[in-house]
Amino acid sequence: MEETVIEVDTSRRELKDFLYKHWPETIEIIHGLKLAKELNAKVFTDSSWPDVKTVIYTYKEGEIPFIYPFGTDNSKTVAIVKSVIESHLDKAQQPMIIGCEEVFQELNKLGMNQKFSEPGIRYVYTQDNTKINRPALPEGYKTDSIHSSDIEYVASKWPGTS
Repeated sequence: MEETVIEVDTSRRELKDFLYKHWPETIEIIHGLKLAKELNAKVFTDSSWPDVKTVIYTYKEGEIPFIYPFGTDNSKTVAIVKSVIESHLDKAQQPMIIGCEEVFQELNKLGMNQKFSEPGIRYVYTQDNTKINRPALPEGYKTDSIHSSDIEYVASKWPGTS
């Protein structure tokens, strides 16, 4: 299944409004967008903007591209991740995909043997690089993303998540 992706201008107010409306618990991604110059951060969505079901946040740390998928339909999210990898990354680059187990299962179905990781602990870094442990997530929330240096932990509550 081929999905069309749109790269969203991260300075657009529409992106911030969209994130606040659809993923209010992911406010930290907006802070992450400030890293765009240093890490070449980009945001992609499916082609039904502004009523999208998938947002893909990417950045490059050193030689490794990191991909954080946010979506309400795992198979569609994976198709969009695949499209981002095929059309927006150097063919020699092996990205690290960070997301939930269901997304990885869908990736495997497509034969995409990518490096992936499921975030397991909740923490943030303060400006003085002090690590702060946070309590476990409330019921109904799941981990979407952790960036280990500059932005805070990101969690979202999805419809039907238990």
